[in-house]
Amino acid sequence: MPTISEPRLSVELVSDHPGRRFVRIEYELEVDSTDPLIGRELTEHIVVHAVDEHDAPILPSPGPVVVRSDRLVIEPGRQPRATVQAVHRVELDVEQDQWRSDHAGEPLPIAEWLDHLVADISLLLDDAPVASATSPVLTGSWGPLGPD
Repeated sequence: MPTISEPRLSVELVSDHPGRRFVRIEYELEVDSTDPLIGRELTEHIVVHAVDEHDAPILPSPGPVVVRSDRLVIEPGRQPRATVQAVHRVELDVEQDQWRSDHAGEPLPIAEWLDHLVADISLLLDDAPVASATSPVLTGSWGPLGPD
């Protein structure tokens, strides 16, 4: 069966558009030369979403930041795979970074930042998973409340 190794997730600035970010997902697809799936078409399904690192009093938004599906034909050997999707920076944290004040003026969280992200990668044959992996957690702030 194919294996997914070295999954990586990054968020990059778009040089000519300060309101956009590139979300990049990369991994290595490894297929043995005797794999019975060689020559078969699989669906590559990638979902980037926030994870709860238990560093805030409420849960992060459950919605995905990126959802990508593509088709690929399985070939023997090791093949680098990558996908990039441009997103508006507000999709990465502004709608989730909201606070309100209590009567004494103390801040109360009403939502969690999307500051801990992972990419779930799955390869499917006729909707049945044949390989999957999750990237390491990427932590940062890339939206309007970020450092840039």
